[in-house]
Amino acid sequence: MNFTDYLNYVKSQLTDLVRFRLIRIVLGNEACDLDSTISACIYAYFLHSTCQTNNEVLHVPMLQIKSSIFTEIRCSSKVKIEHVGSCCTLIAEKIFASNANFHVTDEIAYLLTGSILFGTLNFSSNAGKATKKDKQIYEQLLTCQTSRVDDFKLYKDLRQSTADITGMSIQDLLQKDAKQVAGPNMRLLISSLPSEYTVEKLIGELKTMKDMDEFLSKNDNADGVIILSLETHNDEIKRQLGFYAKKFEHMLPINEYIQREEHNLSLRERGIPINQARIKLFEQRNVQASSKEILPLIEQFIKDFAPQNSS
Repeated sequence: MNFTDYLNYVKSQLTDLVRFRLIRIVLGNEACDLDSTISACIYAYFLHSTCQTNNEVLHVPMLQIKSSIFTEIRCSSKVKIEHVGSCCTLIAEKIFASNANFHVTDEIAYLLTGSILFGTLNFSSNAGKATKKDKQIYEQLLTCQTSRVDDFKLYKDLRQSTADITGMSIQDLLQKDAKQVAGPNMRLLISSLPSEYTVEKLIGELKTMKDMDEFLSKNDNADGVIILSLETHNDEIKRQLGFYAKKFEHMLPINEYIQREEHNLSLRERGIPINQARIKLFEQRNVQASSKEILPLIEQFIKDFAPQNSS
């Protein structure tokens, strides 16, 4: 069964799950981006292909599902945390390291290499996202291809595809790659905008705060959103960071926290094209700090945050 046949097979089985002794879920992250989607689907396919009892066990890749849905599930899970440019690097490494009889086809190699190229910004040295492991696994995947793919063209096509925002509203742009961080006293979202669409452009298209407030309301009534954007031109990279807070009293603590020198984001505040005191915009001069680096900073802020009137 090839990869496409497997995806069709899984879809066809979803209406008759009771016939399986065990259902194993391979869960992509809530952003459902390229890296997460390909990683979840290919790893689920690998598990299916190497399972000796796949007539009794169904391996299901699951995408873009809020974690709150799974609060009552206590299936056993394995976690591997490692700093790499792409999760697909770790998936490919696991496949290569296995002793299973699994053939990495042209299709599988193409999907994995494309995601690694995209995640490392085509191994850009300025971005600082690629690791030795990314490069090693990428080169190993190339040996699995019967014909060499033009790396630059593949990367360019992927960037253009993810930059297509035709028909997308402000809320769609914010929701496309959004992660939620919640604590006892605050809930924030981190939204990474589509490629080449800047935070400044999004702010400029706001007529009122209705879109922002509705977006927060739809996401468990969050208190605010950190907005990130990335622009690339040849090997030049530009990043912007902005944030919007529903309550004015949250502006100062967020603003002071993200600009702390120890966070090394090297932020420079920019003026905004609208008269709104609950929005901030910054040029992020440390372009190597992506959402992967910013997320744990926000998690720590949320963990430590206490309202001013609390004792």
